[in-house]
Order: sequence, then C-alpha cells, then structure tokens
Amino acid sequence: MDRPAEFSVEQSGESQTAILSGDWTAISLGDAGPRLGKALHQIEQIALDLTKIGRCDTAGAFAIVRATGGRIDPATLAAAPTIARLLALVTAASRAAPVPHLRNRSFYDLLVRLGRGLMNVAADA
Repeated sequence: MDRPAEFSVEQSGESQTAILSGDWTAISLGDAGPRLGKALHQIEQIALDLTKIGRCDTAGAFAIVRATGGRIDPATLAAAPTIARLLALVTAASRAAPVPHLRNRSFYDLLVRLGRGLMNVAADA
C-alpha cells in the first residue's frame, strides 16, 4: 500500500538533518517536494536520512534533488545503496547540458527554398 511522502527536519547539535519517510514515487509524492524545498531553502549544510523511505522512483529522486538544489553530499547521506545510486544518476542527469534540437530539413523544404530563390531571381530580372 502506498504511504504518502513525508519529511521532518531535526536539529542535532549544530547540524540539521532532513528525515524523509514514506514512498517517494510519482503516485504518492503529492506536494512533498516543494514543501521540502521551502523547508531547506535557508539551510546551508543539510544531512539527509533516507533510510525510512519505502519506495523511490525517478520522480521522487528528482523532487529530492530539486528540493536540495543539487547540494547532496554523499558524506552526509544515509540511504539504501539503490536510492543513493538513483539520486546520483538523477543529479548527474539534471546537471547535463540540454541537447540542441537540429531541424531535419526535408526534400520538400529544399524544393520550397529553390522555388523562392527562382522567384527572387525572376523578380530581380
């Protein structure tokens, strides 16, 4: 059964730890990601405890990465190896430069450009 994604931020000495729980999946995520982002906005150094997460997919990992601003430090991350690997993959993908869209010029476009060029030559003559 799906458990909604939740979190709490706890103060332990000088450091703060965000403890995430529930299922961080596309179905049960809700507004937990933006709420986590607001809670972590003013915090410089944050430790993440993801050991209480039941299930996590790429949508949940992306919500965590976006909420932390990509400031996930492996030294302060407590998570299952699969979730830690997923977070590393999503972090790397979110930092990648976008692929430029190259327009595929079709034969039709060639004929259109040729026709316009011929008409311009005729108009100039």
